[in-house]
Amino acid sequence: MAPWPFFEEDEIKAVQKVLSSGLVNYKTGNEGALFEKEYAAAFDSQYAIAVTNGTAALELALLAIGVGKGDEVIVPARTFIATASAVVKCQATPIVADIECKSQNMSLKTIEKLITPRTKAVIPVHLAGWPVDLDPIIEIARKKDLYVIEDCAQAHGAQYNNQPTGSLGDIGCFSFCQDKIISTGGEGGMITTSNPDLYKRMWSLRDHGLGYEKANNIKPGIGFKWLVDSFATNLRMTEMQSAIGRIQLRKLTKWVAIRQKNALEFTSAIRDLPIWTEVCPPENYVHSYYKYNILLNQKALSTKWTRNRIIEELSKKGIQSRVGACPDIANEAAFQNSKIDITNPRPNAAKIADFTLMLPVHPTLTKSNMSYIADNLRNILKLASK
Repeated sequence: MAPWPFFEEDEIKAVQKVLSSGLVNYKTGNEGALFEKEYAAAFDSQYAIAVTNGTAALELALLAIGVGKGDEVIVPARTFIATASAVVKCQATPIVADIECKSQNMSLKTIEKLITPRTKAVIPVHLAGWPVDLDPIIEIARKKDLYVIEDCAQAHGAQYNNQPTGSLGDIGCFSFCQDKIISTGGEGGMITTSNPDLYKRMWSLRDHGLGYEKANNIKPGIGFKWLVDSFATNLRMTEMQSAIGRIQLRKLTKWVAIRQKNALEFTSAIRDLPIWTEVCPPENYVHSYYKYNILLNQKALSTKWTRNRIIEELSKKGIQSRVGACPDIANEAAFQNSKIDITNPRPNAAKIADFTLMLPVHPTLTKSNMSYIADNLRNILKLASK
């Protein structure tokens, strides 16, 4: 089966060129700055900041908007733990919201009752490339004076109302980790925003607390330069990673189109089977398909079969399948052993917890790979049906 990530020759040569130059650090080379400029343009944002990973992107975003002790940030139940742990890292409290069954995303309906005077921000996660219905969330955020931080870790190339994910809220946070749609050599992340004040704060927080104006207007001359305005850390991306990212960004439109085509092939193969519920985003959405999610119909599933057995049977055929996103991050020991209140009901997250699975649709999958997966998926789902 074709692997992902897979680094093509032009990406490998770009890394070799950077290594050969010796200009491997963001401060000495220009790959990082160019990657940021090109990424901002591609995602309809004024600014972009390249960072070490998607978790760092979330942490910087939260720090920039002033999240701290006593604050609450609403996050979805169905996401990777980093969405919540970034909030805790800022000494604030993540409030876990329920999700909609079909999209597996948060919605205005699932978050509205969780907003309190302590709420500082909302983090919608565009799960597996399906955009969150953002307009209603942004509208209530404006009324309540809240920030909206988009978690776009799985949504490179997705769109909502003809706008790229990451450009709709106050800040967008992307991950380039391992098997993401863009993958910069193992780790990596990007922040997007069109707010100049937030940009300058995040720029400074990423780079040891350097004052943005001071660091970008250094006067020539001998003597120590006093540039640090606050205590921070170093979360800069390397030049090798940026070189990969720049090339992959140019391929993004083509890659997303292939992912969509592959997803449609799976849908066509199993569309007539009652064991699953076909779900499609509205016409004004562009789904970028980080993975292909399947929502099983519990009533049509044989009593001798479970979701896990389906995954096991696919695995026997050499097909990589997973359960999908974490069913509910509030069930992790990190939450259970904390003092965070997780008593608000999340019935939808619980309802679909044992009935989701995901399949790969990455662009290196060949025509024969796709046919093999689709045929076996159909056969196994038929066996698992009542």
